[in-house]
Amino acid sequence: MIEVEIITPEKVLLTESDNLRVDIPLTSGEYEVRENHAPYMANLASGVATLEKEGDEEDIILTIHGGFVQIAENTMKMVVKAAELKNDIDFDRAKESKDRADQRIKNPGDYKEPIDVQRAQLSLARALTRLKIKEI
Repeated sequence: MIEVEIITPEKVLLTESDNLRVDIPLTSGEYEVRENHAPYMANLASGVATLEKEGDEEDIILTIHGGFVQIAENTMKMVVKAAELKNDIDFDRAKESKDRADQRIKNPGDYKEPIDVQRAQLSLARALTRLKIKEI
């Protein structure tokens, strides 16, 4: 089994043991971790992470937004910029955020203040990740 700890700047979001498999988004692509994985460190991308639980326990699904992961001795530690458990996501708010960011990117001249397009693109990516998790 793999023990997982997810740390955000604000708090330890999750400490969970008894995971059969953990799927995480790396900057190099999707990555799967199982018991007795070799020691490893990598950069995390924004995306969906899944902790597959044993037996009848419900899998844990969450979004993560950048950071890094360290794996050693059946322990995985993720230090992330932000993370949200699927059950904590307000999908209506995520949809509004997606629409707002999309509008800012497509029509930056429609606003009184200059639009930071890179910030709007990051906001759009976060919103799309939140909405993607709804289907899982």
